[in-house]
Amino acid sequence: MGAPGFPGSGFKSAAENLIVAIRAVLLGGLYIDPGVAERIFVGNARAGARSSRDTVALGLSARVLKLVALGHSNKEIAGELNISAKSVETYRMRGTDKLGLKTRADIVRYAAGQGWLLGC
Repeated sequence: MGAPGFPGSGFKSAAENLIVAIRAVLLGGLYIDPGVAERIFVGNARAGARSSRDTVALGLSARVLKLVALGHSNKEIAGELNISAKSVETYRMRGTDKLGLKTRADIVRYAAGQGWLLGC
C-alpha cells in the first residue's frame, strides 16, 4: 500500500483515483494505477539486478560483447583490449553462450538493454 493521500493507497475511493488520473492526463502527464506500476517497476528492477549480475560475471566477455555490439571487428577488439584475435573469439563465445545470444543482432539488443550504446 502507498502513502496516505496517494492514489491506490487505500485511503481514496475509486472515484477519487479517477479524478486524479483525469487531472494528470489533462495536464499532459501520465497516470498509471499504482498496483500496475508496482508490478512493472518491481519486475524490471529484478530483471535489471539479474542482468547486472550477469554482466559482472561476464568480465572480459562483457567488454568484448560491448565492442562487438558497437561494430568492431575481432582484430580491432584484440588491439583495443591487448589480447589475441583468438582470445576475442573465445570471450565472445563464452559471453554469448552464458547469455543465450545467437546472432550479432542479439548482442546489439542485449547491449542496448544494458545501456552500453548510450553516448556512442
